[in-house]
Amino acid sequence: MACIESRKLEKGKSYRIRLSECEDPKRPRLNFGKITRREAESVKGFVESLIASKNTGAQIQPAVQQWLAGLPDSIRGQLVALGLAEPVERKPDVSLRSWMDSYIESRTDVKPNTERNMKAARDTLFRFFDSNMNLCDFTAFDAEQFRVKCLEKNLAEATIRRRCKRLKQFFAAAVKKRLIADNPFDGIPVGSIAADKQFIGRDTIQKVIDHCPDIHWKLIFALARFGGLRIPSELVGLTWADILWDKKRFVIHSPKTEHIPGRETRICPLFPELEGPLMQAFEQAPAGQKAVIPMNLDSESNLRTQARRIIKQAGIAPWDLLFVNLRSSRGSERVETF
Repeated sequence: MACIESRKLEKGKSYRIRLSECEDPKRPRLNFGKITRREAESVKGFVESLIASKNTGAQIQPAVQQWLAGLPDSIRGQLVALGLAEPVERKPDVSLRSWMDSYIESRTDVKPNTERNMKAARDTLFRFFDSNMNLCDFTAFDAEQFRVKCLEKNLAEATIRRRCKRLKQFFAAAVKKRLIADNPFDGIPVGSIAADKQFIGRDTIQKVIDHCPDIHWKLIFALARFGGLRIPSELVGLTWADILWDKKRFVIHSPKTEHIPGRETRICPLFPELEGPLMQAFEQAPAGQKAVIPMNLDSESNLRTQARRIIKQAGIAPWDLLFVNLRSSRGSERVETF
């Protein structure tokens, strides 16, 4: 059986493992750094288990495999030289930037807004970490530090969680591709923050609409509150061809549910609260204009920022989940009415 030898160091002493003659005629010594006697006893047990597996051809026990996986290359190399362990399969050097850029490029199935969110998360990470850092070197500690640094920059909790959720997605894909063993963002809060739903009454929304700078903003609030549109996704695809004046209806194209057969679109009544503003916008629209709202609606955050500004100008405190609560208020209202 292997034995434990003590060795003197400049400060204190450490222990090493020496194989017996029957285990190896040369009786090699194995150094595992500065370890205590108790640690040496554990190491000795692992080494003897590896020797038994080699001699019998038995599979290495899971606990021993886990111990091997955590050894530095220099220490594991001693075991590899004795035929007690396999060399570590070196992963290709892949930088954070090259992996994230290639992953985003590969996701041809996502919508433009999702791609923008992925790039925003990537760029936020690179504000705090070197983009040329090896993917394998980014640890769970780094993921925790990313969250801390975001808090120090006064980013909103909801924003931080969205960023972490996207970054977790990048690393999850790297795990599947076997570029890394674990996802460093496991355990980092990524879920949505629960927010109380609020009912936005007619008097409140009318006051906001009255303070809108133009007919397009009046329509945005009206379509969200009285048409129940998802903003901005369902607003982007709304064209004048979708307004069926004679049938008192209009067609809503839903990117969120278009992958579900039969739910690519839905029909909404042309309620009185909508017909007036829509008619006014149609009369003011220049010839050839197809979009009902000819504004840049690509950035949801910019749209929300301007909406909050208008609400404040109306003398009202902006509510949480700005457009979501307008849509849900209409839903509650229609359930009560019908």
